[in-house]
Amino acid sequence: MKQIIKPAYLFLLTHPDNPGFIKITLTYSTRDGTYEENDNNGWLVHRYADVEEGPLLAESIIWVLIGVPKPNLNEQAEIDVSIAEHAFRKLIYRLREKIALMEKEKEKRFQLK
Repeated sequence: MKQIIKPAYLFLLTHPDNPGFIKITLTYSTRDGTYEENDNNGWLVHRYADVEEGPLLAESIIWVLIGVPKPNLNEQAEIDVSIAEHAFRKLIYRLREKIALMEKEKEKRFQLK
């Protein structure tokens, strides 16, 4: 099953030289070594979430939870890291809730046919 489903992780990145700024990235590679192996200009993994169930949905939900629009690709956002941490703690619950509601809606449409 793991071979069929690609691993997907959402990372909250911080930079020691840029306090108050974060980056959030989505990757479809393994969690271990993703940022340690690559040159990321000093950005460090602060927190991550396994989002195999709906990676793009998770990425959109995290920005809603943070309360700001998603920045352009590779841009940093000026956000207090505690707000981003709180969003990451709520992410999996919200993601599963949204997926369940989408499935329920599909079932309802199927029953109407």
